[in-house]
Amino acid sequence: MTAKIEIRAPMYESECTAALSYWYRRPGDSVHAGDDLLDYETDKATITLESPVDGVLTEVLVQEDGVITPGMLLGYLAVRQDRDDVAQTKGLDIP
Repeated sequence: MTAKIEIRAPMYESECTAALSYWYRRPGDSVHAGDDLLDYETDKATITLESPVDGVLTEVLVQEDGVITPGMLLGYLAVRQDRDDVAQTKGLDIP
């Protein structure tokens, strides 16, 4: 089974908007937890957002040079779940 994980812009405090400046991966590319996913720029800094999980980038919703806001949905990762992961997510016990 696979699960769909949202990639969202961080809830940065002092800025209302930022620019998504670069995607390190393209849809269909595999990623590992800790791999760089994208860069975004505020008026103060360039920040790199890392993948939280191993998976595959399946969809990009905001293109490079797009304006982003805190919490905005940027794309999706697909992650593989085994039976135990699915059971844990649904609160089931599988022997």
